[in-house]
Amino acid sequence: MWERDLSMREELISVIIPTYNRRDKVTYAVKSVLDQTYSNIEVIIIDDASTDNTEAEIKKIKDDRIRYIYLEKNQKCWYKRSQWNLYCISRQRRYMGKRKITNAD
Repeated sequence: MWERDLSMREELISVIIPTYNRRDKVTYAVKSVLDQTYSNIEVIIIDDASTDNTEAEIKKIKDDRIRYIYLEKNQKCWYKRSQWNLYCISRQRRYMGKRKITNAD
């Protein structure tokens, strides 16, 4: 059984949500992440040139933990991954697979 390590309470958890024309689903996903009991979270949304008013829907969620990145031209999925890799590297994080971003120590 997994035991909670209270020392992890200090760690920032980054949740990256790529999206394209899924405003209802991405809004639901963002709210779900923000509703977690662990509060030291940032949500990074990479919007791949959505045309369905995704940005306006995200802006309705008033929370400083949300980072919104809008790509003006649709770049397809491969580009989204490279964008979040660059973002994570710039924040001294590294991408460790589909589910985990850790400190680059």
